[in-house]
Amino acid sequence: MAFFPLPLMAKMVEKSNINPKRTRYTKLYLVLIQILSSVLLLLAFVYSMRGSSIHRIIYFALAYLGVTALNTFLLLVINAICNSFVEETEKVQKLSEVRSLITESYQLVCRLRSIKTAFNPLLFIMLPLNVVLSLVLLYTCYFYLVDAQYLEFINKFCILVGIALNVFYYTHFCNITHQALSNNNDKLRQVALNSCGEDKNDLLIVLAMIEAEGPFTAYDYFEVNNSSFMSIISQTIGYLIIMITLK
Repeated sequence: MAFFPLPLMAKMVEKSNINPKRTRYTKLYLVLIQILSSVLLLLAFVYSMRGSSIHRIIYFALAYLGVTALNTFLLLVINAICNSFVEETEKVQKLSEVRSLITESYQLVCRLRSIKTAFNPLLFIMLPLNVVLSLVLLYTCYFYLVDAQYLEFINKFCILVGIALNVFYYTHFCNITHQALSNNNDKLRQVALNSCGEDKNDLLIVLAMIEAEGPFTAYDYFEVNNSSFMSIISQTIGYLIIMITLK
C-alpha cells in the first residue's frame, strides 16, 4: 500500500513549494507510534515464521521494512506541507501594512487551492482503501479472538492500529491546514473596519475568497476534516456488526 503514493508524493511536494529544512514538524509522536506498531508487527510475523527458511524470513523482513519506511516518508511529507502552510498564515496575521496583508492573504488562498489539488488523488485513493482494509481486519480480529488465536489477533490488531493512525493523520492535517486560513479572517475583518476606499474593497474580496474555501475533499466525493475520522470509525464498526449478524 505504501508504494502506491510515490508519484502522488512527488506531485504534492512540487505544488506546495515547501522547504523541508525550514519547516517544523508536529505530531511526530504519531509517526513514532506508527513505527513502533510496525516493528511489533514485524517481530510477531518473524516469530510466526520461525519454522521457515532464514532466507524467506530475511526477504520478508526487508520488504516489510521498505514498505514501512515509504509510509513513514509519506506521513512526514504531509506533515511538512501542512505545517509549512500554517506557518505562512501565522506570519500573515502579524502583518500591519494593509496592501501587504491583502497580497499575502490572496497568495495564501491560491496556495491552499494548490495543496488541495495535490491532496485530491491521495485522499481519493488512500482513505477508501484504508476503510476497506480496516473493515476486513476488524472482521478477522473478531474471529481470531473468538477462536483464541491470540498471536494472529495481535498481528492483525497491530496492522489495524497502523491504519487507524494513517487515517487520523490524513484527516487531522487536512483540518488544521483549512482552519489556518479561516483563522486569518478575524485579522482581515479588523483591518477592513479601519480601512476605506480601494483597500476596503480588496479586503472584502479576499475575505469572500477565504470564506468560499471549503474543507479538503477527495475530488468533491467527500469532505476530509476531523469529523471524517469519527465518521469512518462509526461506519466501520456499524458494518462490522452487520457482517457478524449476517454470518
